[in-house]
Amino acid sequence: MSDSLATDLTGEAVILIVDDVPTNLEVLFNFLSDSGFRILVAEDGESAIQRAKYALPDLILLDILMPGLDGFETCRRLKADPETTEIPIIFMSALTETVDKIKGFNLGAVDYIPKPFQQEEVLARVKTQLRLCHLTRQLLDLYNNAPCGYHSIDADATFVRINDTELQWLGYTRDEIIGKKKFSDFLTPESLAVFQKTFSQFKQNGVIRDLELQIIRKDSTLVPVLLNATAITDAADNFIMSRSTLLDISDRKRIETERQQAMEVLRVSEERFHRAFQNAAIGMALISLNGHWLQVNRSLCEMLGYSEQELLATNFQSLTHPDDLEMGLSILKRLVLGEINSCQIEKRYLHKLGHVVWVLISSSMIRNSQGQPLYSVVQIEDITERKQAVEQLQDLSKALESAVEGISQLDIQGRYIRVNPAYASLIGYSPEELIGVEWQKTVYPEDLDVMEAGYQQMLTAGKVEIETRGIRKDGTVFDKQIVMVKAYDQQQRFNGNYCFVKDISDRREMERLKDEFVSIVSHELRTPL
Repeated sequence: MSDSLATDLTGEAVILIVDDVPTNLEVLFNFLSDSGFRILVAEDGESAIQRAKYALPDLILLDILMPGLDGFETCRRLKADPETTEIPIIFMSALTETVDKIKGFNLGAVDYIPKPFQQEEVLARVKTQLRLCHLTRQLLDLYNNAPCGYHSIDADATFVRINDTELQWLGYTRDEIIGKKKFSDFLTPESLAVFQKTFSQFKQNGVIRDLELQIIRKDSTLVPVLLNATAITDAADNFIMSRSTLLDISDRKRIETERQQAMEVLRVSEERFHRAFQNAAIGMALISLNGHWLQVNRSLCEMLGYSEQELLATNFQSLTHPDDLEMGLSILKRLVLGEINSCQIEKRYLHKLGHVVWVLISSSMIRNSQGQPLYSVVQIEDITERKQAVEQLQDLSKALESAVEGISQLDIQGRYIRVNPAYASLIGYSPEELIGVEWQKTVYPEDLDVMEAGYQQMLTAGKVEIETRGIRKDGTVFDKQIVMVKAYDQQQRFNGNYCFVKDISDRREMERLKDEFVSIVSHELRTPL
């Protein structure tokens, strides 16, 4: 949607409002326009679909009860169309039953605002969704256009995800890869033997670190890569799929070869190494045993904001963030002592202008023919943008954690595996205390049969809504409304359920008072003076 008509030269977000009631359109149009948004309107589902495909707005506010195509069907069609499927949709409706909300979310809506609405709430929810959408697009762009390959493979090593960078390396399209090719299909025979052994261990221990392989492109050329991976598992610690990164280490391999040749042939190829050193796209340096810069390239100078002369007059310690200095000195000591031959770490440098530069450092110690250390060769890659993207993802997770409705996830044994703060607060626990606890502990004993019956109904119907009594950590009892929905893993296998909980104690108390009042009045009428 970045190349759509949805954002003009002023950068204002475009919102499409769909409602068959002119008064609603007028109110929403006026206050959202006053808030700085550009507004498009439609009075029915058909015209809404046409305008959405033409203008590709940043957000759609969609009414449900409309003549012709209702909001649910309009949403379904928009999500089914590749051109409009990524546009976030917020339902605005007088239908406030949980079943209607769940239906809306199942169709792909990102939020649900009941009518009559408050303008401040609508504005806050719109801004939140636009912010989340913006962050999601940034993260997706970072994933697809990262300078390294990203992919996920299942237990059979079949691709389930892959980014654009890796697709370009391999020379295939996503449709040719996902669900059809295995990672092992692209390995040389030597690399295949290494990978098969490592992958079997990986599904048990969950980590692959710096595994060097050679992959075969579609055009039959070979690319040396560095594979790192962590495992995604289910609640029972069963392997689901990998989170894998591939680094094209062609340049590093070439540089290592050139350096070894230079040392073996009395520096005959010194000038060739010097050119490769100076023109490398990442920062490179030679560092003495006490940390002084012996040689630096242009990329490193530009990265840190210093001239070559300024860097050569100082050492890496003076440019290192104070919190990372001890780590850097420890790594250098281990390299000098021969405890390690090379290493790769993330740390912070301080730019000449004062701001922090996050870097990925790969260091190797050069030794003479007697094995004595001479200096270290260091490759320095700026990873500041990647670090900022991780922080944005953490902010997104915090926003989801701040939901006001109680939400929890349970495994097939009925134990809590995830709860949000609102759910934990409702029953008087911290989120950490609830993990691993069985649901029976949070239900009033006399209502266990009701809850169990509801669970069985959910297994058959997919979801169920019931009202029972809960019991808090301090022993107090409260009335609650529960919606239980079946949960599935990536292979669409049942793996537990979600619980959405609301405290209805006040409503129940009012009902009891009403019943008591009716009873008293009825008694008085039957017993005249």
